[in-house]
Order: sequence, then C-alpha cells, then structure tokens
Amino acid sequence: MSDTRARTYFFAFEIGQIEDGHVYDAMPLHCTLMHRFHSALTIAELTAIVRPLFASTQAILLKPGERMALGPHRILVNKLVATAPLLQLHLQLYTLLTEHAVHFTESDWVGDGYIPHVSDQRDKRFNSDQPFLAKSVFLARVEFPLQGSRRFIEAKIPLSL
Repeated sequence: MSDTRARTYFFAFEIGQIEDGHVYDAMPLHCTLMHRFHSALTIAELTAIVRPLFASTQAILLKPGERMALGPHRILVNKLVATAPLLQLHLQLYTLLTEHAVHFTESDWVGDGYIPHVSDQRDKRFNSDQPFLAKSVFLARVEFPLQGSRRFIEAKIPLSL
C-alpha cells in the first residue's frame, strides 16, 4: 500500500553493467527513459504497475546520434536517434506514471520534451559507431533533495525478447 512519504525515482536503460540492489556514486553508462519523479508508491507497487508494459515491449535498439552539450549544466552527451519504439515506450510510461499521480521534477524533460541521450560518465562515453540493444530497464531511487550522487538500484526489469 502506498504511504505518504514521497520517494524520488527514475527509469533508465542499462548500457554499462548495472547490478540490481547496488548503490552507485557514479552511474555506469545509461540512457534515462524517464527523468526523476516523486511518488508515494512503494518500490513493489511501482514495479507491479510498470512490469506489464515492459514485458510487452521488445528490446529497443538505441542508435547513436550527434554529440552535443545538453541541459543547463551543458553536460556532454550522445543524443540518440529518437526511434518510434523508443519514443513510444517513453510516452506509454509517461502516461502510466501520470495516471498514478507522480510529480515530475523537470516536466520540460518528459513527454514531448523527452530527448533520448547517453551522458558521458567520467572517462566513459557511448560508442558513437555502434547501436546498443537495450534488453532491460532499471528503476533507481535517489535521495531528495539530492544529496551527493548516490543512486540506489531498486529493480531491473527485462523487456520482452
């Protein structure tokens, strides 16, 4: 059952190896599928809500696009090609989460404002010559207000193969 304490979550595709149950100070390479949002839903409730969507979605090919600086902090990223399957999954997840009264921390970066990308991570960057087949989505929890950069991997949910 939902409780009144809001937690802050996000969903992303695993590109670098990400382990369920692990806490990361610096995230491995990933593509954010849904930007951070607040919700009183528990992890079990949230995964139960999204699991049918992910189970009915085939693995998604993430195609590298142009390199650019993105956001107010001008973070270097590889902007991905906004393929129909990628955008469709984002919009379906956006609709599903909206139906469950989540509050997005940056409403401009979700829905029609979604820009699929992979941010550079310290000494790693997305290979701009080779697409990546995303076979799972992970649910991460962050401390809010943001305290450092710790990300708690709460669930890794496979896509349909």
